[in-house]
Amino acid sequence: MNWDITPYEAWDPTRLEYSAPALEQGWWDDGYESFNVNQRNSDQIGGTGYFFLHTSTDGGETWKAPFTKYADTGEKAKGKKWESTGLEVTTAYRFKFHPKNSQVGYVAMADIGGIVTEDGGKTFRIAQAFYNSNFDYAFDHEDDQVVYAASGNHHDFPEGWHAEAIRSNGGVYKSENRGKNWTRLTPVNKIFNRQFLSIAYDKTRNTLYAGTQSTGIARSTDGGQSWAMFNRGLPSGDLIVPQIELDPINGNAYLIITGDYPRFTNREKTGIYFLDVANGSTTWKHLRGNVHFPTGEVDDIYQLWWYPIAFAVDFSEGSDRSTIWMADYENNLNWLATGIWKSTDGGSNWQRKLQYTHPTSIVLDQSNPDRIYLNGRWQIEGTWGDGGLLYSTDGGDTWKKNLQVPLQSNGYNTTLDPNDPDKIFYTFFGNALMHGPKPD
Repeated sequence: MNWDITPYEAWDPTRLEYSAPALEQGWWDDGYESFNVNQRNSDQIGGTGYFFLHTSTDGGETWKAPFTKYADTGEKAKGKKWESTGLEVTTAYRFKFHPKNSQVGYVAMADIGGIVTEDGGKTFRIAQAFYNSNFDYAFDHEDDQVVYAASGNHHDFPEGWHAEAIRSNGGVYKSENRGKNWTRLTPVNKIFNRQFLSIAYDKTRNTLYAGTQSTGIARSTDGGQSWAMFNRGLPSGDLIVPQIELDPINGNAYLIITGDYPRFTNREKTGIYFLDVANGSTTWKHLRGNVHFPTGEVDDIYQLWWYPIAFAVDFSEGSDRSTIWMADYENNLNWLATGIWKSTDGGSNWQRKLQYTHPTSIVLDQSNPDRIYLNGRWQIEGTWGDGGLLYSTDGGDTWKKNLQVPLQSNGYNTTLDPNDPDKIFYTFFGNALMHGPKPD
């Protein structure tokens, strides 16, 4: 910054290389973390902030920004495309591709909001809706220019205190030009100005569902013009909704209610809820019948399902929707009692298939639903519990660690590459995004 000019101006780009975060977020970064000079060659200097990494090889006369690599034409500017250099360190939550155009996809991220690719993941541009984080996206399957975002001002759900019910600031946003411009859909008032974690769009009915981190589900039946809370059938109190899924055939809706951390008063009401839209239902149905206690695996002093966080439904061709998976997260001293659960009768009975301490996502390969991917925190071997990047190829009967991925301790989600059946995208807390081979 040139501090002698008000308002402050950026340095001449011939002296300071501009990066994607600088152009999109601005130059106000004050979170300086490190600065070092090579003790054997004082012309080599480097420093980092929360937004920036800058290096110089000429004693500070000129500076490079190796944080991102320019992958566009013309002058570097806001809205241009960039490639990864592998140095990004912000959190990536979910990566979703458009259902009809596999070249278009969006990564929900902290700090920079989110990014969009229009070439299947080779290059990206920053596409922040408004607040700190975009947590989720939904699509108009007939128009690949349109995308909806669930946005909020607090990052890192569900790490630490970020797992609790909060209002904060946030909303639901819509873009009609692939994230170049955004329009706020939810009103800026006490009811709807709050953090949203999840979103789904039923194109047939022009209906949006948006999950909050405090008050349950907001719904719009006119494409976002008007909104109302839609919690009929859900429990009372704080309602955190980390995930919503729609049946691609008939628009039936599924969501998950997690624990009202830190009070934990709703344990018997957590889990997956179902809305039979196809048959005109207007009440959410709890898909929690008999949760079979893992006798011999869990001490009977513990109770189950304090903090369910993710789920997956078998939507594969020919499926009767009776197979549902759920992951719950250890968040109330329920030692070794969490894990991966499976129901084969639509939620009437649940069996634990795997002890997993801090899962954050469970993903089915809908072309082969016996193939399942898990992500979450790695547990230090020899201490307690299990975690990391795991997968099953036999419907959850056996599991393997996916040690091909160099990062294990902070996995968040998995996205199958729609353009290459042998590849997977992985998202991470604090380590952004990786792309690599599907495990055997």
